[in-house]
Amino acid sequence: MVEKAKRPVKPVVHTEMREKVVSVAHDTLLAGHRGAAKTLSRVQQEFYWPGVYEGVTRYQLCVTYVSEMYQRDRYQRHWCHKTS
Repeated sequence: MVEKAKRPVKPVVHTEMREKVVSVAHDTLLAGHRGAAKTLSRVQQEFYWPGVYEGVTRYQLCVTYVSEMYQRDRYQRHWCHKTS
């Protein structure tokens, strides 16, 4: 009989900590701002929560938007609004 490979147990991230987890996976010096797909892969290696894909892509869109706005007008800050 062939046994199924056991999946590692991953901690489920509380709603209040999800943005921080994605931020660390995307924004830190070691992460290197590598985009949504690689950030998602990095987050999913260690963590789980319902809607992780949507959370990472929304964060990436916000980072891109803020970056573009900053480049257009360096003296005025624009921030994305949370939807959840």
